[in-house]
Amino acid sequence: MPGLTIFFMVVVVVLALFSIKTALAALKDPKPTAKETPYEPMPENVEEIVAQAKGAH
Repeated sequence: MPGLTIFFMVVVVVLALFSIKTALAALKDPKPTAKETPYEPMPENVEEIVAQAKGAH
């Protein structure tokens, strides 16, 4: 059990360090660092597309 506890503590510390590193890099950059996908509306024939996809299995 102590080995498992140490493993998870190492995981938590590594995640914290990478989170801080990423946050500091984002704060240094003057423009937003988010990489968002532009909005695309669903096609009008979405029901047909879904039916074809379900039928392919």
